Amino acid sequence: LQCTAILNESSAITLAYAFSKMKEFEDDKPKTVAFIDLGHASCNIFFSQFTKKKVKVVSVSTERFCGAREFDYLIAQKLSEEFEKKYGGNPMEAPKSKIRLIDSITKVRKSLTVNKEITISCDSLLDGEDLVYNLTRDEFEKIIDPVVKKFENLCKVAIERFEKDTKLKLKDVHSFEMVGDTVRTPIILETIKKVMGKEVSKTLVPDECIARGCALYAMMNSPYFNVQNFEFDQYNNYTIKMEYPFLKDNKEEIRQTTIISRGINIPVSKTISFAPNQIVDKEIIPLKFFYDNDPKLDWLPNKLLNSYNIHLKKKKEKDWKFVVKYILDICGIPKLDVAQLNEKKKEMVPVPEDKKKEEKKEEKKAEPPKMKEKIVETESKLTVDQVEILFGTPKGILEQYTKRENLQTTEDSLFRQASSLKNSLEQYIYTTKEKLDSVLKGFYTEDERKNLTQYMDKLMEWLYSEDELLYDMKALEEKSKDMKTLGDEIYNRNKLWLDLDKNFITFEGVANELSAQCKAEKEKLEKKQFTYVTAEDITKIEELINTAITNAKKKRELSDPAPRIQKPPVDPSDVSMLYDVLKINVKKIYDDAEFKVKEAERKKKEEEEKKKKEEEEKKKKEEEEKKKKEEEEKKKKEGEKKEGDKKEEKKDPTSPDNDINMKDCTANNNKENPPKEQKPEGNEKMDVE
Repeated sequence: LQCTAILNESSAITLAYAFSKMKEFEDDKPKTVAFIDLGHASCNIFFSQFTKKKVKVVSVSTERFCGAREFDYLIAQKLSEEFEKKYGGNPMEAPKSKIRLIDSITKVRKSLTVNKEITISCDSLLDGEDLVYNLTRDEFEKIIDPVVKKFENLCKVAIERFEKDTKLKLKDVHSFEMVGDTVRTPIILETIKKVMGKEVSKTLVPDECIARGCALYAMMNSPYFNVQNFEFDQYNNYTIKMEYPFLKDNKEEIRQTTIISRGINIPVSKTISFAPNQIVDKEIIPLKFFYDNDPKLDWLPNKLLNSYNIHLKKKKEKDWKFVVKYILDICGIPKLDVAQLNEKKKEMVPVPEDKKKEEKKEEKKAEPPKMKEKIVETESKLTVDQVEILFGTPKGILEQYTKRENLQTTEDSLFRQASSLKNSLEQYIYTTKEKLDSVLKGFYTEDERKNLTQYMDKLMEWLYSEDELLYDMKALEEKSKDMKTLGDEIYNRNKLWLDLDKNFITFEGVANELSAQCKAEKEKLEKKQFTYVTAEDITKIEELINTAITNAKKKRELSDPAPRIQKPPVDPSDVSMLYDVLKINVKKIYDDAEFKVKEAERKKKEEEEKKKKEEEEKKKKEEEEKKKKEEEEKKKKEGEKKEGDKKEEKKDPTSPDNDINMKDCTANNNKENPPKEQKPEGNEKMDVE
């Protein structure tokens, strides 16, 4: 897991509540909720405010030694007193008996939440004597009364601090949420109601809400999750002060000032500046940062956080100031971020002009720009040495740890590699010894077997020794070199002979298969059945098969008499190449023959389609010409008819000569072109020419 941040319990619980109740929050009016976290060792009472976009912890009160652990210790002391009265020994003085007694109490104490009496038992607690004690709820509440009073006092302090920090009243608190397993204790619930005046809500899962809040905060800071991103203000519980040398009336004195106040939201950074008349003009300026004298931190033996020595540079300018920036990061860890020297000096810079004036100047002759005096501030970082650190890890030490971690990672990797090689060598020896009398038999000389056995026995003896170089890669490789060289040679020889035999068998199968296929095609030709190949193709295939068989026979005659204790005179790849080439060449002949037949069929089909298309086009053309001729004749007849009609209109209908002439003309025309009979259409009358 990658740790993204360190989170306060109050912040984690607040986030868990915010995500579970976000629909109930308003945009502007904050909802104030109190959380009472009474856990195993300590108790926190804090108040948080919620809106739809912002979550803020506004007040926190803590009692370090107030929790279920204190309950168990008080009960253990009571039972130890009873045990001592009865048997004369105190289990709390014996570490093992003390742990067993407290463990027995913890297991059954929770039952008093629902039961009025429980039995605490522990076999052979001390000196072989058993402990059996019946504890009632009333007696339990009397025993833990000091812790209950401490809790009651904390509730009152929390209310006062809340009203002081937020300027609100207890009546403005919406609800009181129970967190922590110990809050279920009846006397604790009664105390809360007595002091706060309200019942405790149980909407959160007491044992899981802190873990949920931490997970949600990690998701908010991760690019891989899309969650509601609240503006989240965490609460700083302790005031941090800075101690530094100060110059007053040209006299050096040590001062302390608050740099980060309690209750401020984190992360936060504070900057302090010192003028020349406030800081001692020395090469080294010592600074110390420590917690304020808070009574709740009295358990700390030393309240110092960290101290630094800052190397002050020589000043180049008269106007300068010394700046210190101190931060409280997202994890609540205080540290000095940067120390720097800011110096001011005067410089001449050109005066910026308007665009219109610049355009006019371009038209005129170029003039030198106007200059003005400007104060420029330069920042230079100072060297900082970390002298002491009680909370957190110095950068230098952190780098050393990182280098050491990388070195250990490399060593672990080398160890795993050496361990893997050692195991593989052991496996190699056991496997080879077994195969020398089975699979590898006949593939080595007696001298080779003798030498290999000696190498393996010697190496095995060393592998089971306690030599420091057992997990050294170079030593393992050097010790196993002779054994691996001879053993691999025998294994390789065995593999070559087995591959050669296998390839000869494969060749015979390929040759027989191709011969059978060629014979079948030849029979089809003789029976005049359809086949793609021709007699010429069959002859070529037979020649290829016979040539390959002859070459394989020669290689077989060369390898058969050779002893198996030597490398085979024929390379297995040469035999595999024989049947690979044979298959490729034969397949090419079949493919070419099939292509020729199919190509001829394709061309024939194309010619038929082309011929058919030409006939269709010719027929279509003839029909078009015929149609065109008929249309022309029709147009011609219509034209002649129109001309005849025009001539009749020009003649005088009363002239007898015109009738005679007309009749003569008609008679003459009828002799040459006898008229065709036409049927009248409708009621119209037909004129006969």
